[in-house]
Amino acid sequence: DNPPKGTIYVPTTPEETKGVLWRIQVGAFTREENALQLVIKLRDIGFEPAYEKTETHVRVVLYGIRPTDLEKVKEALDKNNHRGYVIRQESW
Repeated sequence: DNPPKGTIYVPTTPEETKGVLWRIQVGAFTREENALQLVIKLRDIGFEPAYEKTETHVRVVLYGIRPTDLEKVKEALDKNNHRGYVIRQESW
């Protein structure tokens, strides 16, 4: 299963990959269409973002980031003027 050409990293899950995984919240929006615009931009760069809906917000996140991919992901975000993101540890 090869990732599409230009993919920056392939998301993984705690079941597949033991150890620390990271997630980056790239944006949080009250309007879903704004979140969708960000999702499209991130896909153009080479990410597969996920969508998390709460009662008041839609968050756009990059999940399942291995420690070995974290710097590469941050560099790609910075290079494409996505700053102000929030990095959290997803699992241990």
